Amino acid sequence: MLEDYKKAVISNYHHKKEKGLLSLNLAHPTPAKLRSESLVALRSRTKKEDDAFIKDFFNFGIKSEDYSRSIERFDADKLRPLVKFLKGLIEDTDPRNVELLAWLIDFEPRPYKFGVDYVDIKLDEEPRVPDNNEEEEPEPNGPNPPRKNRSITKKSIVPMMVLSLVTIGGYLYIDHGAKAYICDKGSARKYHLSDKCPALKNCKDHFVQTTIAEAEKNGKTLCGFEFK
Repeated sequence: MLEDYKKAVISNYHHKKEKGLLSLNLAHPTPAKLRSESLVALRSRTKKEDDAFIKDFFNFGIKSEDYSRSIERFDADKLRPLVKFLKGLIEDTDPRNVELLAWLIDFEPRPYKFGVDYVDIKLDEEPRVPDNNEEEEPEPNGPNPPRKNRSITKKSIVPMMVLSLVTIGGYLYIDHGAKAYICDKGSARKYHLSDKCPALKNCKDHFVQTTIAEAEKNGKTLCGFEFK
Protein backbone atom coordinates (compact mmCIF):
# COMPACT_ATOMS: atom_id res chain seq x y z
CA MET A 1 0.00 0.00 0.00
CA LEU A 2 1.09 3.57 -0.63
CA GLU A 3 0.91 4.38 3.08
CA ASP A 4 3.32 1.51 3.84
CA TYR A 5 5.66 2.83 1.16
CA LYS A 6 5.65 6.28 2.74
CA LYS A 7 6.43 4.86 6.19
CA ALA A 8 9.25 2.76 4.73
CA VAL A 9 10.84 5.75 2.97
CA ILE A 10 10.63 7.95 6.07
CA SER A 11 12.02 5.20 8.31
CA ASN A 12 14.88 4.67 5.87
CA TYR A 13 15.64 8.39 5.88
CA HIS A 14 15.86 8.60 9.67
CA HIS A 15 17.88 5.39 9.85
CA LYS A 16 20.46 6.67 7.37
CA LYS A 17 20.55 10.00 9.17
CA GLU A 18 21.30 8.32 12.51
CA LYS A 19 24.02 6.20 10.86
CA GLY A 20 25.64 9.26 9.27
CA LEU A 21 25.00 7.97 5.75
CA LEU A 22 23.35 11.13 4.43
CA SER A 23 24.89 14.23 2.93
CA LEU A 24 24.72 17.47 4.92
CA ASN A 25 22.02 18.67 2.54
CA LEU A 26 19.78 15.80 3.63
CA ALA A 27 20.84 15.50 7.26
CA HIS A 28 20.09 19.20 7.88
CA PRO A 29 17.54 20.00 5.16
CA THR A 30 16.35 23.39 3.99
CA PRO A 31 14.41 24.07 0.79
CA ALA A 32 17.55 25.34 -0.93
CA LYS A 33 19.61 22.37 0.24
CA LEU A 34 17.04 19.89 -1.06
CA ARG A 35 17.12 21.62 -4.43
CA SER A 36 20.93 21.39 -4.43
CA GLU A 37 20.77 17.72 -3.46
CA SER A 38 18.38 17.14 -6.36
CA LEU A 39 21.13 18.26 -8.73
CA VAL A 40 23.54 15.85 -7.05
CA ALA A 41 21.03 13.01 -7.34
CA LEU A 42 20.37 13.83 -10.99
CA ARG A 43 24.06 13.46 -11.83
CA SER A 44 24.94 10.48 -9.67
CA ARG A 45 22.03 8.18 -8.84
CA THR A 46 19.22 8.64 -11.32
CA LYS A 47 17.86 5.58 -13.08
CA LYS A 48 15.37 5.15 -15.91
CA GLU A 49 12.47 4.60 -13.54
CA ASP A 50 13.06 8.09 -12.07
CA ASP A 51 12.57 9.92 -15.38
CA ALA A 52 8.77 10.22 -15.19
CA PHE A 53 8.87 11.57 -11.63
CA ILE A 54 11.64 14.08 -12.35
CA LYS A 55 9.85 15.28 -15.47
CA ASP A 56 6.57 15.82 -13.64
CA PHE A 57 8.01 17.27 -10.43
CA PHE A 58 10.56 19.70 -11.85
CA ASN A 59 9.59 20.31 -15.48
CA PHE A 60 5.77 20.51 -15.64
CA GLY A 61 5.55 17.11 -17.33
CA ILE A 62 7.68 18.19 -20.29
CA LYS A 63 10.33 15.67 -21.36
CA SER A 64 13.91 16.94 -21.59
CA GLU A 65 17.33 15.47 -22.26
CA ASP A 66 18.75 17.35 -19.27
CA TYR A 67 16.71 18.47 -16.27
CA SER A 68 19.56 20.38 -14.61
CA ARG A 69 18.25 23.80 -15.65
CA SER A 70 14.73 22.90 -14.55
CA ILE A 71 15.97 21.95 -11.09
CA GLU A 72 18.16 25.06 -10.82
CA ARG A 73 15.15 27.29 -11.64
CA PHE A 74 12.72 25.31 -9.47
CA ASP A 75 11.01 27.37 -6.74
CA ALA A 76 12.67 26.10 -3.56
CA ASP A 77 9.70 27.23 -1.45
CA LYS A 78 7.73 24.32 -2.91
CA LEU A 79 10.07 22.03 -0.96
CA ARG A 80 9.28 23.70 2.36
CA PRO A 81 6.47 21.23 3.27
CA LEU A 82 8.88 18.31 2.91
CA VAL A 83 11.42 20.07 5.14
CA LYS A 84 8.76 20.65 7.80
CA PHE A 85 7.68 17.01 7.55
CA LEU A 86 11.24 15.71 7.97
CA LYS A 87 11.70 17.95 11.02
CA GLY A 88 8.43 16.74 12.55
CA LEU A 89 6.71 20.12 12.30
CA ILE A 90 3.80 18.67 10.32
CA GLU A 91 2.29 15.18 10.44
CA ASP A 92 1.86 14.45 6.73
CA THR A 93 3.05 15.53 3.28
CA ASP A 94 2.09 15.07 -0.34
CA PRO A 95 2.96 11.65 -1.89
CA ARG A 96 5.00 13.53 -4.51
CA ASN A 97 7.27 14.75 -1.72
CA VAL A 98 7.70 11.17 -0.53
CA GLU A 99 8.78 10.13 -4.03
CA LEU A 100 11.23 13.03 -4.07
CA LEU A 101 12.69 11.88 -0.76
CA ALA A 102 12.94 8.28 -1.99
CA TRP A 103 14.97 9.51 -4.96
CA LEU A 104 17.20 11.76 -2.87
CA ILE A 105 18.11 9.01 -0.37
CA ASP A 106 18.36 6.34 -3.09
CA PHE A 107 15.61 4.22 -1.54
CA GLU A 108 14.82 0.94 -3.32
CA PRO A 109 12.63 -0.13 -4.92
CA ARG A 110 11.33 3.17 -6.20
CA PRO A 111 9.08 4.66 -7.35
CA TYR A 112 6.21 3.04 -5.48
CA LYS A 113 5.57 -0.44 -6.89
CA PHE A 114 2.26 -2.20 -6.38
CA GLY A 115 2.70 -5.67 -4.96
CA VAL A 116 5.90 -5.00 -3.02
CA ASP A 117 5.63 -5.62 0.71
CA TYR A 118 6.88 -2.47 2.42
CA VAL A 119 5.67 -3.44 5.89
CA ASP A 120 8.39 -5.71 7.25
CA ILE A 121 11.46 -3.85 6.09
CA LYS A 122 14.84 -4.34 7.71
CA LEU A 123 16.39 -0.91 7.86
CA ASP A 124 19.80 -2.26 6.90
CA GLU A 125 18.37 -4.12 3.93
CA GLU A 126 15.94 -2.27 1.70
CA PRO A 127 13.13 -4.18 -0.08
CA ARG A 128 14.27 -5.88 -3.25
CA VAL A 129 12.54 -7.01 -6.42
CA PRO A 130 14.15 -9.53 -8.78
CA ASP A 131 15.98 -7.89 -11.68
CA ASN A 132 17.97 -9.81 -14.25
CA ASN A 133 20.03 -6.71 -15.01
CA GLU A 134 21.12 -6.19 -11.43
CA GLU A 135 24.82 -5.90 -10.80
CA GLU A 136 26.07 -9.08 -9.15
CA GLU A 137 29.33 -8.96 -7.25
CA PRO A 138 30.70 -12.19 -5.78
CA GLU A 139 31.75 -11.70 -2.18
CA PRO A 140 35.52 -12.08 -1.66
CA ASN A 141 34.87 -14.58 1.16
CA GLY A 142 32.08 -16.42 -0.65
CA PRO A 143 32.11 -20.08 -1.72
CA ASN A 144 34.23 -19.33 -4.81
CA PRO A 145 36.40 -16.32 -3.98
CA PRO A 146 38.71 -15.00 -6.72
CA ARG A 147 42.25 -16.30 -6.48
CA LYS A 148 44.61 -13.76 -4.97
CA ASN A 149 47.52 -14.71 -7.23
CA ARG A 150 45.76 -14.64 -10.60
CA SER A 151 47.70 -13.06 -13.43
CA ILE A 152 47.12 -9.41 -14.35
CA THR A 153 46.77 -8.28 -17.97
CA LYS A 154 47.18 -4.87 -19.55
CA LYS A 155 43.42 -4.41 -19.26
CA SER A 156 43.46 -5.01 -15.51
CA ILE A 157 42.32 -2.50 -12.94
CA VAL A 158 45.82 -1.85 -11.61
CA PRO A 159 46.46 1.43 -13.54
CA MET A 160 43.36 3.02 -12.07
CA MET A 161 44.20 1.75 -8.59
CA VAL A 162 47.62 3.37 -8.79
CA LEU A 163 45.88 6.70 -9.19
CA SER A 164 43.40 6.06 -6.40
CA LEU A 165 45.14 4.01 -3.74
CA VAL A 166 48.38 4.89 -1.98
CA THR A 167 50.09 2.89 0.76
CA ILE A 168 51.87 4.99 3.37
CA GLY A 169 53.53 3.40 6.37
CA GLY A 170 51.57 0.20 5.87
CA TYR A 171 48.19 1.97 5.77
CA LEU A 172 45.93 2.25 2.74
CA TYR A 173 44.83 5.75 1.79
CA ILE A 174 42.20 6.52 -0.82
CA ASP A 175 42.24 9.61 -3.01
CA HIS A 176 38.59 10.61 -2.57
CA GLY A 177 38.78 12.99 -5.50
CA ALA A 178 39.62 10.16 -7.90
CA LYS A 179 37.12 8.75 -10.37
CA ALA A 180 34.72 5.98 -9.41
CA TYR A 181 32.22 3.96 -11.41
CA ILE A 182 28.76 2.82 -10.31
CA CYS A 183 26.33 0.52 -12.07
CA ASP A 184 23.47 2.76 -13.21
CA LYS A 185 20.87 1.03 -11.05
CA GLY A 186 19.51 2.07 -7.70
CA SER A 187 20.24 -1.40 -6.28
CA ALA A 188 24.00 -1.09 -6.82
CA ARG A 189 25.76 -0.86 -3.44
CA LYS A 190 29.41 -0.83 -4.57
CA TYR A 191 31.67 1.60 -6.40
CA HIS A 192 34.55 0.57 -8.60
CA LEU A 193 37.88 2.20 -9.37
CA SER A 194 37.93 1.06 -13.00
CA ASP A 195 35.31 0.60 -15.68
CA LYS A 196 37.10 -2.70 -16.42
CA CYS A 197 36.38 -4.10 -12.95
CA PRO A 198 35.14 -7.73 -13.28
CA ALA A 199 32.15 -6.97 -11.05
CA LEU A 200 30.81 -4.54 -13.67
CA LYS A 201 30.62 -7.18 -16.42
CA ASN A 202 27.13 -8.17 -15.25
CA CYS A 203 25.91 -4.59 -15.26
CA LYS A 204 23.85 -4.69 -18.43
CA ASP A 205 22.72 -1.10 -17.98
CA HIS A 206 25.14 1.74 -18.50
CA PHE A 207 27.35 2.58 -15.54
CA VAL A 208 27.98 6.16 -14.48
CA GLN A 209 31.20 7.95 -13.58
CA THR A 210 31.42 9.91 -10.35
CA THR A 211 34.05 10.44 -7.64
CA ILE A 212 34.96 8.25 -4.70
CA ALA A 213 33.86 10.99 -2.30
CA GLU A 214 30.44 11.28 -3.94
CA ALA A 215 29.99 7.50 -4.08
CA GLU A 216 30.80 7.11 -0.38
CA LYS A 217 28.58 10.04 0.53
CA ASN A 218 25.71 8.12 -1.07
CA GLY A 219 26.39 5.01 0.96
CA LYS A 220 28.41 3.03 -1.60
CA THR A 221 31.37 0.94 -0.47
CA LEU A 222 34.46 -0.10 -2.38
CA CYS A 223 34.16 -3.25 -4.48
CA GLY A 224 36.00 -6.22 -2.97
CA PHE A 225 37.73 -7.01 -6.25
CA GLU A 226 39.89 -3.91 -5.92
CA PHE A 227 42.02 -5.61 -3.27
CA LYS A 228 42.46 -8.92 -5.12
